[in-house]
Amino acid sequence: MSAFASSASNGTISTASARATLSCAAGSAAATRNPERFGVADVSRYLSFGASPRAPIHLIEGARALAYLRGRTYALPDDVTDLVPDVFRHRLVLTYEALAEGMTPDQLILRIMQRIPAPERPLETHVSVAAGS
Repeated sequence: MSAFASSASNGTISTASARATLSCAAGSAAATRNPERFGVADVSRYLSFGASPRAPIHLIEGARALAYLRGRTYALPDDVTDLVPDVFRHRLVLTYEALAEGMTPDQLILRIMQRIPAPERPLETHVSVAAGS
């Protein structure tokens, strides 16, 4: 069991929010590898390679650290989305067409993230109920 999942099971955060956070990280990386599937087909011509399967792992680690700096013991999807550009920036391989048009990884990441719906932020009651059980 991962450290993230174990913090979810000990009542710090609900399992549903942990799933939403993990889904957000995995979905963001998958959208860079297969943009058509996520409704951002126009981006695919600018990407030779998207973020590797390791990217969401590091994204979750960073989100947990950011959550701690923000005074929480659990990560939220907001923490993940705030870190996507920093974690994915160097992991994208742009096509020659993208380079010729002056595209940057940040521009492509922004396009992708604008079209991917963010998971709902867990309500405080979910955290309170999980902590009280």
